[in-house]
Amino acid sequence: MRRRRQNLWFERFMAVFLIANLILVLFDLSYISKRSFYFFHVRYQNAPVLTELYDRVKGIQPNRQTQKYLQIADGLVDRLEKGESVSTPQIDKTFKLLRNLSINLINTDPFNNANLSGYLEKIKNRMREHIRVESAKKAFETFWSANYLITRDLKTEIDFYRQEIRPLISVNYFRTIDESGTFVDRFWQIDIWFNVLFGIEFLIRTLVISKRNKIRWFDATLWRWYDLFLLIPIWRFLRVITVI
Repeated sequence: MRRRRQNLWFERFMAVFLIANLILVLFDLSYISKRSFYFFHVRYQNAPVLTELYDRVKGIQPNRQTQKYLQIADGLVDRLEKGESVSTPQIDKTFKLLRNLSINLINTDPFNNANLSGYLEKIKNRMREHIRVESAKKAFETFWSANYLITRDLKTEIDFYRQEIRPLISVNYFRTIDESGTFVDRFWQIDIWFNVLFGIEFLIRTLVISKRNKIRWFDATLWRWYDLFLLIPIWRFLRVITVI
């Protein structure tokens, strides 16, 4: 009875690790396509910054073009909130820079490399609707100008930028490529520990089966063929067969 209880706890222990690994694998496989969902539902709700941690695994970095845009726009907004006049030469120079960056943003579409061009369209639509003009370029040129902000409530315009525009720009990213020409993916550095654990367990289990049933070790591995999916570093989704 004592041995059976120990075996039962061992089986439970391995089952927990197997299910945890499968969940991690499915999360990794969905990360690129669902990153925007993880980004908005985690980052902007005061939860742990999941995307900042896992971006490193997938070789994801902030896009330089959109990051520069945010840095300049955030700096301008901070200065205006502190009471600096919108009519100073320094502020006007920043306005001009942001207008040029906005036009460049529309013309070059830095969201395309991450398959996020839809977010640029959302940005353009929101800006057109806010300024009430047909042209997105004209809307940006109007928004980033002293003449416009003087005639509007400054807090309302700042809130519009921070709540409606900034999040859509910040979701953009750049994914690095390694020397082989493929996207950087460091998931194997996490998964290898599970592979080692499953490999040791598989070896011990098949040796026990071989000895207990007096069969060849190769035949014992065939008895546990579904466990072999845990040792393959590719097609990880097949591990669902082992879980079932």
